[in-house]
Amino acid sequence: MSWSVTLAGETFTDANVAGTAYADEATGFPAILAAFAREAAFLKGLAATSATPLTPSTGAVAFTTHQDATTVGLSPGMLVRVVSASDPTRLMIGTVTAFTGTALELDVTFANGTTAADWVITRPTGGSSLALDPAPALAADLNAAGYSLDGVLNLIVSALASLTNLRVSGGDEWRELDLGTVTAAVSGSPANTSLQRLTLGADIDVEHAPPTSGYVYWKQWTVLQDATGGRTPTFRLLGGAAGLWPNDDEPEWTDQDPEVETTVVAKVGPGAVLKLYVGG
Repeated sequence: MSWSVTLAGETFTDANVAGTAYADEATGFPAILAAFAREAAFLKGLAATSATPLTPSTGAVAFTTHQDATTVGLSPGMLVRVVSASDPTRLMIGTVTAFTGTALELDVTFANGTTAADWVITRPTGGSSLALDPAPALAADLNAAGYSLDGVLNLIVSALASLTNLRVSGGDEWRELDLGTVTAAVSGSPANTSLQRLTLGADIDVEHAPPTSGYVYWKQWTVLQDATGGRTPTFRLLGGAAGLWPNDDEPEWTDQDPEVETTVVAKVGPGAVLKLYVGG
């Protein structure tokens, strides 16, 4: 069956999706999706078009639009994206400084590509969809607009770094965070991993931050004497008193031989009470 449809000024027919033609990014199904996104934006009053011939550049840029400002929801201060309908790599990102009648003025902060005269001007949620862009173009768009992907990636990297000591596979498998040889006070809190390992290089304080009111957290410490032995860790609340050993089973730290390993489980409970137990 033959068919034809015009979306956002572009006409598509059954030939655009016949055989392998549907996969063509410029004329096939991806192009239809992009045109549909632009058409939807027009219907919602979120987009404008312009045939103003210009080369993408930063700073003040002026367009004559096909739509009147009263029919398009683009107001001063609004972030917009300007893209060539025929070549999405020709684009600008900026904010609206004025829109009266068909005279649209922008302050452009990012520009790329060569001269065009088939501009689609949208909010980032409309028009030639950001989601349809190659990843580098998307990153450039968002970074230029102040929505930094670099910042988001740094946040993700930091989060992943904090999770590298946790692995769950075919059941629960928890990897200890090894702090290495420690000669100064160390701290535990709900924000860091539950299992921590350290080698005593001196007599130190092992401090615990108080929990959120009404909450409890557990921390398991694997404590290893160094080559000297006899080192004493004091488990205490952060800046507070030493913890309690309810079973009176605190190890005789000073009698421990070099490289002896002890597991201590700390329960930090309501009222910032620290209870300590020798683990198995």
